[in-house]
Amino acid sequence: MLIIKLMVSRIKVILRTKEFYFYVIGFPLVFLLLFTFFQPISTVETKTLTIGVVDHDTQFTDSDLGDSYLWSATFINELEATNPLTNLTYFKVKTYDNVSTMEKDIANLKISGGLVIPEDFSRQITTYLKTQSYLVIMTKLTVYLQDNPSETTRLGPIIEELSRNATTSNITIQLEYHGDAAFASTHEGYTRVWQVLPLFLEKALSQQLPKTWKRLQQSFNLSNITLSFTQNATRTTQSMSFEVNLIQTGTRDVLQNVQREYFARLVPGQIMQSVLMLSTGVVVFIGDERDRGILKRLKLSRMKTTEYLVGNFLAWGIVALIQTAFFIAVATALGTVPLEFRPIELILMVVTIFLAGLLSASIAYIVGAYINYRAAIPLLSLVLITASFFSFEYFVTVQDYFFEILGRPITILDVAPWRASFLVVKKGLMLPHLFTWPDLLVDMGLTILWTAIFLVAAVHVFSKKVFRYQDE
Repeated sequence: MLIIKLMVSRIKVILRTKEFYFYVIGFPLVFLLLFTFFQPISTVETKTLTIGVVDHDTQFTDSDLGDSYLWSATFINELEATNPLTNLTYFKVKTYDNVSTMEKDIANLKISGGLVIPEDFSRQITTYLKTQSYLVIMTKLTVYLQDNPSETTRLGPIIEELSRNATTSNITIQLEYHGDAAFASTHEGYTRVWQVLPLFLEKALSQQLPKTWKRLQQSFNLSNITLSFTQNATRTTQSMSFEVNLIQTGTRDVLQNVQREYFARLVPGQIMQSVLMLSTGVVVFIGDERDRGILKRLKLSRMKTTEYLVGNFLAWGIVALIQTAFFIAVATALGTVPLEFRPIELILMVVTIFLAGLLSASIAYIVGAYINYRAAIPLLSLVLITASFFSFEYFVTVQDYFFEILGRPITILDVAPWRASFLVVKKGLMLPHLFTWPDLLVDMGLTILWTAIFLVAAVHVFSKKVFRYQDE
């Protein structure tokens, strides 16, 4: 009962302090509002991007030429070709069996994006190449006819047929590029696909033109006419003949608002930043109770040290939940949170936020034991805000990882003890179509581990440094 009374008392005092509203609520709320209306502009380093490819393509047989094609294999090789301007390969390709697995790796930062090749890709490419071949050959025959008007009777109907066939068989090649619109690497990868595809089509057309012309020579008895096909002849209006849709990871929708996916880390990032900034309020309480002699009187009272610490830590955990509810309400009002009730994920997030509150308080107890709270507040603010920007994926992505735990890659970003709790909120709250509760368990476990480590350290430091100080 004493612990409950102390916890309630602490919560009431916390909610009345100006530090709580200025540092803990004010700072993260300002960032939330600013980032909501002004998406940051970032650049991507010139390097080979790792992307996934889901190849649904099936073999297609051209009834005219009698040849079978599987163009996806050739296209994937072209994706791994070297860019002549940078001397770097466009992409390093990792193949996947399904889109769901690929999207999870995108969300976990294992790859920069992913390309989905449709089932009728070879049919699309073959039809496109035939159309372009007809157009090129028709243009060549028209020029030949101008120099040889005596061939009008024979070539006129052939040119008309080629024109008619090119019109009726015209097709638009469609691909899907899946990515996280918050990252510049996604847009860079998307741009590179637009660069690679026309180069691939140009090379494929240069191979198909002689075959198509040879068939036409046989069909229309044109063996006496010789046509040369230079590289310029294959550079037609290819950019108007294909479409690459940028798909938002987790929703499978064509991306229309590039800020939408950015909110998937903005909202949980600001929630966790608010919880971290709770430590500034904790050091104020520690310093205030030391200066006013409350801790010394407490030691002389019947309250045990464990009761005092448990009551305080419970208060900070509950305050973290109150902060989170406030930020989710604001983000929901701004239309940035998917409204989907999932009870198991909700329970895991509530537990995670509570533990994050304990972690934040533990950091404050450790710092407050060694540094005066007036100096600790700006120090904690600077360090935690700066560190959170990186660990919450605002400005940096890391694809290189040390090892995996049940499919969850462990990167250098996981050195930050609060990153795991951020990922629980990100996956559970913002990406409901991509992650389910089993995907949250590894990050939940890491959150428990980090909280336990810092909590034990905080209790030890508080008992040895702060309470011992009261006897001096």
